[in-house]
Amino acid sequence: PYSPDIEPADSVVTIEITPLDASPQDRVIAWIVIDEEPDTLCGFEITETSSSLVCTWDGRNQQDGLYSLWLKALDRAGNSSTGSYLIDLDIEGPSIGFLHPLTSILTSLPDSVSGFIHDRNGIDSLGLRFTEEGRFTYPTVRAIRDTVFWSAVWPESLLMEGEFRLECIGTDSLGHWSSQVFTVTVDTTPPMRPVLAALPSETGDPEVEVSGTSTPLDSVIVYVNDEPGGRGKCSASGTFSISVTLDLGSNWIYAIAIDVAGHVSAPSETLWIEYVERPGIWVPEHLQSDSSIEVNLARKPSNITMHVYSLDGEHVASVVWKHPSQYGEYQWDLRDGEGNLVRNGVYVLIFEIDYTDGGSTVERKAVVISR
Repeated sequence: PYSPDIEPADSVVTIEITPLDASPQDRVIAWIVIDEEPDTLCGFEITETSSSLVCTWDGRNQQDGLYSLWLKALDRAGNSSTGSYLIDLDIEGPSIGFLHPLTSILTSLPDSVSGFIHDRNGIDSLGLRFTEEGRFTYPTVRAIRDTVFWSAVWPESLLMEGEFRLECIGTDSLGHWSSQVFTVTVDTTPPMRPVLAALPSETGDPEVEVSGTSTPLDSVIVYVNDEPGGRGKCSASGTFSISVTLDLGSNWIYAIAIDVAGHVSAPSETLWIEYVERPGIWVPEHLQSDSSIEVNLARKPSNITMHVYSLDGEHVASVVWKHPSQYGEYQWDLRDGEGNLVRNGVYVLIFEIDYTDGGSTVERKAVVISR
């Protein structure tokens, strides 16, 4: 088997063919098989002066492995004979991998480091170090065929947070070497808790934007009534804005931060906000006797009562629509409580809506009545 050294030129194979029993005009052909395809290297015709035939094969652009070199001799009558020879091409260093730890960001110091090194022609030496300037140590090894599994205890001198550059270097039996670097960040400190911006005490919108600050690039989860309501990520400047959906009534909101290591911060200060459902009622700006009042509610109502007040606060009329539809149109004949038509002018309409589930809401509208 041919085993070149480290220098790339050594991967050039020189093939010498010496005819032992041949006649002039006999021919010799040499080829090598790459990926099951023959690649002709050279061909010669024997002469009376032929003593040594030479051709070369450059394996520098090929992968490591076994290659079949074939020779074929043919005489003038068409008779032939063949022979083959294996070339073991090995110009690459061993392959190295880490098995533990598997992630580059850890929440606690690992107790050990382990990995493997593989080369089909065997491993000659192996070293491991934990920092770029540190000394190489020799881990415990266990060999299975052409693979060596190694492990080492985490040094007591490195029991601290920080970034560690683990490097494993190995040499095969032919002197080729390779190294593999794995950077590990150990982070055992949880992030600071988020700071939330103030919210209004009451809103009629079922969604609210929760904004604040936290450690840059940390993930933030906003909780609404102890349930996850939304998740986002802090910007490079440490700000975030996350939209959440509120429950009807009182809502308490807080947030937590999660850093890249998976540490969870303490909860932020709790904010309170009241979500008051505002009914979807549309009243034309100029209300006439044939105008329609449109109702579009999120829940089924049991009663809708409309109170009419003048700008002076005088009660003018009350209209009750019993068993109304959740979506519908209603009319008012513009008469007061005594049956008289109201005067033209500006009035305030107060809608009291009772729901079948027991809740209620109030909505106010200002209109101009013109008969």
